[in-house]
Amino acid sequence: MSRVGPAALPAELREVWAAGRVAAVHAAPYLATALLALQPRVVGPAEPAALAGFPVDGRWRVRVDPRGLAQTPPRLLAFWLVHQVGHLLRQHADRFAALGEPADGPLPAGRRWGIATDYEVNDDVPEELRPAAALLPQDVGLTPGGTAEQYWAALGAVPPAALAGAHPCGSADEDPAAGGGADEPGLGADESRLLREETARQVAAQARAGGAVPEAWQRWAAELLEPVVDWRRELAAALRRGVATVAGRVDHTYRRPSRRASAVPGVVLAALVQPSPGVCVVLDTSRSMAAPELGRAVAEVAGIVRALGVGRRSLRVLCCDTTAREPARVFDAREIRLVGGGGTDLRAGLEAAAQLRPRPDLVVVLTDGETDWPPGRPRGATVVVGLLDQPSGTGALPPPPWARTVRIPVERS
Repeated sequence: MSRVGPAALPAELREVWAAGRVAAVHAAPYLATALLALQPRVVGPAEPAALAGFPVDGRWRVRVDPRGLAQTPPRLLAFWLVHQVGHLLRQHADRFAALGEPADGPLPAGRRWGIATDYEVNDDVPEELRPAAALLPQDVGLTPGGTAEQYWAALGAVPPAALAGAHPCGSADEDPAAGGGADEPGLGADESRLLREETARQVAAQARAGGAVPEAWQRWAAELLEPVVDWRRELAAALRRGVATVAGRVDHTYRRPSRRASAVPGVVLAALVQPSPGVCVVLDTSRSMAAPELGRAVAEVAGIVRALGVGRRSLRVLCCDTTAREPARVFDAREIRLVGGGGTDLRAGLEAAAQLRPRPDLVVVLTDGETDWPPGRPRGATVVVGLLDQPSGTGALPPPPWARTVRIPVERS
């Protein structure tokens, strides 16, 4: 049995595959990135024969019978590619695992779920690609535009005779990891997640630009993207809260006369003063902070200065890798000298911040998280950690519970 990528297809089959993929991208440009991520996997005679629908596994590999591919017109292949991408993006195999066996209805669970998911997917395939035999909810009197779970429940009341000719493609109820070993080409869980997020952004962008994007795909993209917290708003709120806590404090002083002194002649009254909040930014300048991280961190320092209106005397920036450098008072982020490049131990930076005089009221840590943390926060200070995201598999550690954490995404080229 042979398992190979698209380059191993014979020349004439590569042309068929390319033609089908071009037709799919042309009909559904909002799914272009996902369509291009599909990887054909040629299977031999030892594999199951039911490959007419070009079934996929959870690693974005399409099982291809060379003889069947050679006989498939490009437009029909395009339909199946858009169809299978719909199963993968909407994670139908994972959703099936959460359903369990239906309580009613004569259909086996796998077939019932396969029909339900095909209804959800085919309803959104562009009409110019959809063959007459495609399963649609209206074929059995169900309302278009529903979810697979809704169709799953409704199929319990559909007479079995009405579903006798309904043959789902078989991709929606498989184990997402099925279909080969880890050494074979394919997308992992993190890559699949990033691909779904990128596709959702493309769907949303084309919808905003007035493109012809089905409403169900727009809802899918919104549900995937909208729960993401606006980190800029969250960071600004955390910093304002920390500064407001200090600005709300008042103290008494005899260094200047009280405004009420004229009301009580001969008595020296203390005046009320409002302290100016001191802010210290501990900037991770270790080797693990590559150019995108450092650029984003410096930009955030500039944003902090502008948003809080903290003067030169009240804002200090402290660079730290394994050693805390001399803190600098800054007003413009361009004044910051990024010193470091070694390992990472921000415990030194937080300890140095605690030793500053006057002591800072708010400590902002900008880091990728690849550091150990002290057991407690600097005395008397509120700590906000701007955690710049990292690829999976790095040594990033979660910030401690005594710090307020804001996750900052980093765009990498």
